[in-house]
Amino acid sequence: MQMARTFLDAGWGICNEGIWTVDDGRDYPRLSWENKPGEPLDIRLSEFLAGEGTQENPYLIYTLEDVNTIAKFPCEYDKHFRLMFVEGQGTPENPYLIASAEQIDLLNLCPYERDADFKLGFVTGEGTEDDPYVIQTTDDLTLLSGCPYEQDRHFRLGFLAGEGTQDSPYLINTADELNLVGMCPYERDAHFKLTADIDLSSFDGKDGRPAFTIIGGAYPMWFQDGDKPFSGIFDGNDHTISNFSYTCTGTYNIGLFGYVSGPNSMVKNLKLTWPNIDGGEGGNVGALVGCLENGTLADCHVEGGSVSGGWQVGGLLGTSYGGTITDCTSTATVSGNRSIGGLVGTSYGGTITDCSSTVTVSGNGSVGGLVGENGWQGVVTRCSSIGTVTGGWSVGGLVGWNGGTIGYCDSGGHVLGDYNVGGLVGENGSFGVSEYERGAIYDCYSTSGVLGTGSNCGGLVGSNQAGEVARCYASGIVLGVDTVGGLAGWNACNISSCYSTADVGGGKDVGGLVGLNSWGRLRSPKGTIANCYSTGIVLGDEYVGGLVGEGDVNDVVASFWDIGTSGQGMSAGGTGKTTAEMQTASTFLETGWDFVGESQNGTEDIWAICEGVDYPHLAWEFVIGDFDADADTDFADFCILAEHWLAADGSFWCGQGCDLTNDGSVNWEDLMVFAQSWLTGMAP
Repeated sequence: MQMARTFLDAGWGICNEGIWTVDDGRDYPRLSWENKPGEPLDIRLSEFLAGEGTQENPYLIYTLEDVNTIAKFPCEYDKHFRLMFVEGQGTPENPYLIASAEQIDLLNLCPYERDADFKLGFVTGEGTEDDPYVIQTTDDLTLLSGCPYEQDRHFRLGFLAGEGTQDSPYLINTADELNLVGMCPYERDAHFKLTADIDLSSFDGKDGRPAFTIIGGAYPMWFQDGDKPFSGIFDGNDHTISNFSYTCTGTYNIGLFGYVSGPNSMVKNLKLTWPNIDGGEGGNVGALVGCLENGTLADCHVEGGSVSGGWQVGGLLGTSYGGTITDCTSTATVSGNRSIGGLVGTSYGGTITDCSSTVTVSGNGSVGGLVGENGWQGVVTRCSSIGTVTGGWSVGGLVGWNGGTIGYCDSGGHVLGDYNVGGLVGENGSFGVSEYERGAIYDCYSTSGVLGTGSNCGGLVGSNQAGEVARCYASGIVLGVDTVGGLAGWNACNISSCYSTADVGGGKDVGGLVGLNSWGRLRSPKGTIANCYSTGIVLGDEYVGGLVGEGDVNDVVASFWDIGTSGQGMSAGGTGKTTAEMQTASTFLETGWDFVGESQNGTEDIWAICEGVDYPHLAWEFVIGDFDADADTDFADFCILAEHWLAADGSFWCGQGCDLTNDGSVNWEDLMVFAQSWLTGMAP
């Protein structure tokens, strides 16, 4: 107890700062303020490491033991150190050279010299823009993934041909190369192009095979460290990636691309066939992209396969934040809990244009054949969905829940759900959104069969809470318990220039166009209906109407229903007419409807009618050059055009005659317009 070494070995002298003194061999340790004979207990790091810790003579670190020893001397943390287990001096002229996994492991444990200069010795190059580090192998990627230095330097992917630029993109030819792109968090802002079809069966994570490495971050940047989103351009070059499989539980951003972000980011011209994605209870799940933020998906397609997850699950894309999706399709089977869509799970503030889905979709809430949830000014334009959609609430043939804008769309599937079920949109808008944020549906149609086990079931819209629906129609069968309508189950905002031919059945609040037209729920604005009609059969027990089941009759203007075909002589708004009257233009013109060929009621040309043959139809339904009204522009139409060639009056069928330019004669200019629509059409 009177030997100094006893206490020095116990660490009493480390950073002692003069607290203890010992008269070695003669007395016990004394506190320095006692002023007893003896020497201070004092141990310096220099007793264990070479060097003095000065700038001219720094402490030298060789091993992990040296690092652990330094950790015992907090009073010396501000001294100078030099790393001796790597070559170099740590200066710009002579940086530390990292060459092995052992060195990287020790660097990760060593908190000293982190502000020094380093260079990667296991890859070629200098890390500059003119001479980037060149990544060649998986070993390079493994070392880079653990290296804490040089991560912000310039890299080039040496395992791919090309330079990663717009003029010379990286070329991907094999499944191995594609997986390496996923493993590599560098060059995520570069240009890539497929040069061959790729089969990913060897990366399914089964029977000892490796799992595919998702490209571009398994989580958004605010949820994780390390990986980066894909912010470049990936051109599929019209090639196909087949058999992409991925299985996980409880995570986010699952897809071939996990997270695509940035205004210049794009995935285009790519087809996925037979993907099999099991996202467990995770969110943002899609076969192609898990999460898209301000990026673009163009001409991308999913054929067959299945996609499942917890929430925000789509056949193509899980979630879009301000993204642009155009000319994309999906035929995958999609399932999940909430916000489940055949193409896109959820779209916030983005656009979806010229897209379609032919799918089987199932979920609990906000389930749609094309989009599960379209909110925050989301725009869906010229889209279609055909298939089967099942769910509990907010279930729609095209969109489950809508709070944005939809335009020129169609759906032809079947819908099953509990409530807020819509053939096109389950729920449009939401309580509390502003005029600027509210949803809208324009130039759309649905041919879905709709079956809901609860309330708010509509052929086009389940619940139009704070949205506008215009120039749309619905057909098919709509069945529900309460609040069932051929076009909308519940309308609490604006519906105009729409029609329904759907047959409707339910218990309470059942209408040929709208089941409940009211502002009473959730203090939403009152519903208005203008320039609309319905023709389908309407059956119900309580509050049943040919046009509207329940609502204020004063909120319905210039609207009609067919008394004969509906089987209903009463309605909470609108005017009942015979079938003959419903197929006569004057019935509608007298109340201000805007038809093709007249200008007194406006020049937008919203409606067209074949008098005595059919009810009014929306002008956008007619295909240019479809003279025989079979929804195609083909040789039969060409023969009709030839029959009227050079005629002074080319209008002969429903105002949609051969005078396509409306200049009073049929000539070469009309033939040019006809040729532009050759072999095109829209199936009703």
